[in-house]
Amino acid sequence: MKKITQFASAAVLASAVAMPVAAAEGEGNAAITTDYIWRGISQTQNSAAVQAGYDWTSGALSYGVWGSNVDYGLLGSGVEVDLYGAYSGGDDEMGYSVGYIYYYTSTDAGSTSEISIGGYYQMVSLDYYVNLDDTSYSWTDINAEFEVGPGTLGVNYGMDDSYTTYGVSYGMDVSGYDVGLSYASVDTAGADDVFALSVGMTF
Repeated sequence: MKKITQFASAAVLASAVAMPVAAAEGEGNAAITTDYIWRGISQTQNSAAVQAGYDWTSGALSYGVWGSNVDYGLLGSGVEVDLYGAYSGGDDEMGYSVGYIYYYTSTDAGSTSEISIGGYYQMVSLDYYVNLDDTSYSWTDINAEFEVGPGTLGVNYGMDDSYTTYGVSYGMDVSGYDVGLSYASVDTAGADDVFALSVGMTF
């Protein structure tokens, strides 16, 4: 699933239809990565992925669609498509977000959805997710970003009730392309550390 830190509740999105908002502005994105990593675990059996999406913003609302190829082993391979929205507020110093995301997959893994609430202060963000199909499942993400040299260094710590993960990433602009290197590890016995090199662009 795409890493998203700002979502919106379905109720907020529905109410937005009835109220005047600024014209939506959009931006597309596309990337190729050597591995699709989500919450510390490869979603492509340590193989490459082609990914693309489009995001819109209109005032405090943001929404979008994103997709990737996936491979879940015995559960099959296919595509994942995420539909998401967010209502957020704040400034460069601190802010908050509430949100909703629907994860569709063509594999036997099935589709699901989550709601989230999150906040940030300066370079640190905290996000909490609850699965709507199984409300006993939740995920917590803590992220920090630092400007280092020509790019951005990211540090991640995530956890649910069965495992924890930590990761680091570094991304920078190279001739108009977004180039990133990431690493993640989980504390589950037998799980391999994962690495990914990605090249992407916005349009």
